Amino acid sequence: VSDKEKYPTFARTFPPTSQVTSSIISLLLHYNWRRFTLVVGKSHKLQTIAKKLLEQAKVHNITLNDRQEYQDPHLPLTLGNPFPGIVERTFIDTRIYVMLGDINAVVDFMKNLHDRGLLDTGEYVVIYVDHDTFDPTVPLKYFKRTADKPNDPGNIDAARSLLVVTPSPPSNPEYHIFHEAVNDFNEKPNPIVVKPYGSA
Repeated sequence: VSDKEKYPTFARTFPPTSQVTSSIISLLLHYNWRRFTLVVGKSHKLQTIAKKLLEQAKVHNITLNDRQEYQDPHLPLTLGNPFPGIVERTFIDTRIYVMLGDINAVVDFMKNLHDRGLLDTGEYVVIYVDHDTFDPTVPLKYFKRTADKPNDPGNIDAARSLLVVTPSPPSNPEYHIFHEAVNDFNEKPNPIVVKPYGSA
């Protein structure tokens, strides 16, 4: 849908995969991290982002150590927890992980790294992509699964090695006026469009 010739009226509400992956590549290049392991959910959306990320990594001479996949959404009580196995298979040759998935998955992944003592020395980093705009009213979002107690200290310790790539909230102090205008407009009936050259 990024092809404006084919989809001239399409309006995007989320950034394209190229923008998301460019942010990850920029972060890797900034810190001169030239190798990473990709941990990615199996959904179509995440696989599409992973494909674009690997294409860009190749262009910038960044090496993929390993690629590990898990079933998403991550429901450990139903599907089990795949992360102990993923960490076991990758931790020796990996220092930088890129995680594409939901919040429950990244918290479980970080907790597993923490419980093994891998985050104690600061040698491991996890880059996580959150597609939701950062909400400053929920700053502990990345420290707990949706079913966790709010102040689980193990999760907070684990999150010290987590870098989150997420869209920033609107910075214009008058954004709420635009937001309200859009909502008001959406509540109005659709305008009647008159075709200038007949009804064909």
